[in-house]
Amino acid sequence: MHSRKSLLERTLSLPGIKHFTLLLAQRFIAGTSVMDLLAKKKFLNSLGFSTITNLLGESSRSFQEITSVEEKYLEAIAFLEKTGALDDISIKASEFGLNSDHGEIRYSWWDDCPEICSVLKEADEIRLRVWLDAELLETREELWKFTRLALEDISFLGIAFQAYGNSIFNSEFFFNAIIEPLATSLPKDKTLGLRLCKGAYFSSEKKILRDQKKIRERYLALASAMMKLSLVNAKYPERGNLFLEFATHDLILIRELKNMLQTLGLPKNKFRFAMLYGRQQSLASHLFAEGYNIAIYLPFG
Repeated sequence: MHSRKSLLERTLSLPGIKHFTLLLAQRFIAGTSVMDLLAKKKFLNSLGFSTITNLLGESSRSFQEITSVEEKYLEAIAFLEKTGALDDISIKASEFGLNSDHGEIRYSWWDDCPEICSVLKEADEIRLRVWLDAELLETREELWKFTRLALEDISFLGIAFQAYGNSIFNSEFFFNAIIEPLATSLPKDKTLGLRLCKGAYFSSEKKILRDQKKIRERYLALASAMMKLSLVNAKYPERGNLFLEFATHDLILIRELKNMLQTLGLPKNKFRFAMLYGRQQSLASHLFAEGYNIAIYLPFG
């Protein structure tokens, strides 16, 4: 009997499977070239939406691949600067060696990761805001240690945070222990972006919540904590800024978030909703018509 992993590998190697997968994914992807990306960005910007450029890719298997990833991002940043399409860009930490299964290239991020640092500094010089994508819960602490150090050299760094952590990966505990101290100690010329998502990456059964009701409850508890933290930081001129992003297509969550935002009175320039390109475009349009800032997550490649 074949293992699940070997069966998956065999399935992905079947003739035509990559083409079939691409056809399924096309509605959520801006295209395969930078010109495709530019056309979609300009269209979405004309509708009033911000965009978050995401270069497709998952993890690197060698230092050579990491160098290639660095070049890819630097080329994309140069293109965005040249065309004036300067919204945001999203980066996968695993593409730069974080938590690779291949011991040769696994970085201790708080010690050394020059490739991603060069990308962050290049983006910061042209005021292109960078977000670190959500990764496996097992890498979360390393990501936040890196974030603390990176903000010593750049003015903005956003990081995704998952609501579905359970047990020792409890998201509320992690928020109180790691994120809140970083936010309250942020210097006044720095901005920390917090993107809250439910969580869509694979982890073992013991580490994540599976019940949608419980995930929603935790999402809303974390969203409330983020909003209150933002309001508190705004009262202290010596502290840096927090910019919040609520990444969800969940109508129940969006309704509750709107009520919470109205009750707490968080200014609309302090947060936005984020949605994936090709999903819930009518919902995004309705939220924009209500005066909310909307960012469309725009993968290409």
